[in-house]
Amino acid sequence: MNAVGYLRLSTRDQSKSLEYQEHIIRNYCHNNALKILEIFSDNGQSSYTFDRPDYLALEQFIKKHKGHCQYLVVLDHDRFSRNLPDALIKIAELERKYEVVVISTNERVGLDTSDPDVFMKRAFDYLMANRELLNIRARVRLGRINAI
Repeated sequence: MNAVGYLRLSTRDQSKSLEYQEHIIRNYCHNNALKILEIFSDNGQSSYTFDRPDYLALEQFIKKHKGHCQYLVVLDHDRFSRNLPDALIKIAELERKYEVVVISTNERVGLDTSDPDVFMKRAFDYLMANRELLNIRARVRLGRINAI
């Protein structure tokens, strides 16, 4: 089985370095007999949109290698996106068009993504990630107001 890895770090979130993310993804792939075809990395990019340079390159790679890549591996789902509706739509699109499963390093390979419980857990993960993004925005806005 083949995989691509995806790393993302925003300008405001320094808690999970790119090096750390890559290390965990490589170990996960090694431990699960997944061959890494490529790793894509967006540094300083927002989690709210998929209009990120290396994410777009990742999609092109998957499109070009359709059928040869089975997984897109991320450290945690919040590295993929913090936008609940867009994340779920993007995951469904990758599975439907390219037969690529988006999986985090805390999920098992072979996860049945059609299982309603898996859908609920992922939706909750993205809901919490979206909530955190809104909290980050509120803290930044409050910080700007207090700085005046």
